[in-house]
Amino acid sequence: MQNHEVPHIFCPKRRSLTFARAINRRGADWLIKSMQTDIIERLDFIQQKPCNAVSVGLDTALVKEFLNKRSIEVHCYQDLNEEKPINHDNLGLFISLGRLGNINDLPGALIHIRNTMKQGGLFLAQFIASGSFTTLRSIMLKGEPNRPAARVHPMIDDKTSGLLLSRAGFSKNVVDTYSIDVRYSTFEGLISDLRDQALTSILASKAPYYRKDGLVAAKHAFEEMRENDGKVTEKLTLLTLTAWR
Repeated sequence: MQNHEVPHIFCPKRRSLTFARAINRRGADWLIKSMQTDIIERLDFIQQKPCNAVSVGLDTALVKEFLNKRSIEVHCYQDLNEEKPINHDNLGLFISLGRLGNINDLPGALIHIRNTMKQGGLFLAQFIASGSFTTLRSIMLKGEPNRPAARVHPMIDDKTSGLLLSRAGFSKNVVDTYSIDVRYSTFEGLISDLRDQALTSILASKAPYYRKDGLVAAKHAFEEMRENDGKVTEKLTLLTLTAWR
C-alpha cells in the first residue's frame, strides 16, 4: 500500500480526555448499549468459534459476557491508539465500537487492526456515520449564523468505508447502516448526552467559544423544532463494518 499523507483533523489528546470524562460521568449509555446489542446479534448469527479476541469501546461488557459464554477470551479496552501498531496478534476476532469514525488515519488503523488478526479472523466495527446530528448542526448554526464554525465532526459514509477495507487487505467486506431517532425534551439534555457518551468535539482546530447570546439563540432554535409531543428529534446513522482477514 502506498504511503499517504495523514490529515490532522482530530486531536488524540482531546479524544482520550473526552473518553475519560464520559467514563467518570457514568451517565447516558444508550448508544454504546445499542451498538453492543446489534453486534451481539451479528455474532450470534455468524456463530463465531472460540478464539482470542479484542474489543474496544466506551463499554463492551455485554459483548464480553456474550463471548465468554462461547469460550472466547476477550481483551477489553476503553481507549486505544488504533493509529499505531497494536500489541496483539493471532486474534480471531476484533471488535471496535464507536471508535473509528473520529481518528485521523483510518486507512492506517485498519491495517494495524488487520495485522493483529490470524487468517480468517473476523473484524467488526460500528461508529457514527455521515447523515447524523442534522438537528444539532442546524441548531448550532442558527445560534451564531454570522460566525459559522466546525462544531460537529466530519463523518465517513458507507461507500468510503468499503473502499478503505479493501485497501487495507480485508476480504468478504460488508458495510451496512441503521438509524436511531433520539427524542429530547430539553436542549440541555441533548448536550448532556453528548458529554456522557464521548460525543463532544475533539477537532484539532477548536471552534470559537459560543457566546451567551448565541447560546440563547440556539436554545430558541431548539424550542422552534419541538414537535406535537413537545420533543425534538435527533437522528444518528450507525455504520457497521464486517470483514475477514
